[in-house]
Amino acid sequence: MDLHSAIRKSKYFGFGVSPSCTGNVRKPEFFAFLAQTKLGAITLSDIPSSTFSWYTGEFYESQSITLELGKVARFGENDHKLLQPTFDAISELISIDGYKDIEFDESDIDIYKSTRTLFKKTNDFHFTFDAGVPNFTFFEKGIHLASDNGQEYYAAEGGEAVVFPNPNVQIGHRTCMLMQPTQIKIVNNQVMKS
Repeated sequence: MDLHSAIRKSKYFGFGVSPSCTGNVRKPEFFAFLAQTKLGAITLSDIPSSTFSWYTGEFYESQSITLELGKVARFGENDHKLLQPTFDAISELISIDGYKDIEFDESDIDIYKSTRTLFKKTNDFHFTFDAGVPNFTFFEKGIHLASDNGQEYYAAEGGEAVVFPNPNVQIGHRTCMLMQPTQIKIVNNQVMKS
């Protein structure tokens, strides 16, 4: 688990980013554990990334995830009561042999699928919305999201929620992830988007 505090506010107090790896990093037992953290949402990434969770999942086939544990604050100013279910779930996970003997219930946590990731192609890239919007801000279908030297981006069919918007990255880097709520299915002991 790669534990972070998000830079910006979010629709959810906390959420997880499940990496896209060639191995099975999305076992139902692991998702059952994640639901016990009470963070609110899990996003299913669709491309490899430069994160610790992707690296450990891809090269060591570990059950890996990046957890965003609330918004960053000055040292000592975070409300630890909001983190208690996560602390309890992690403590139980590392103090027992394996996962709790519980089934993953999708109603315990919201699941989002990545619809696409926007990358900065030129220094002309800009969002049409305030880049400081909270994570999971939702845009209805057809809303103009961004421009990049004549390339225009609009919210897709069904609308899209934006996660990690940052236009101030280097050329070639991710400016945001776009997500939609999704249902999941379990195939060959692996959680997959429907």
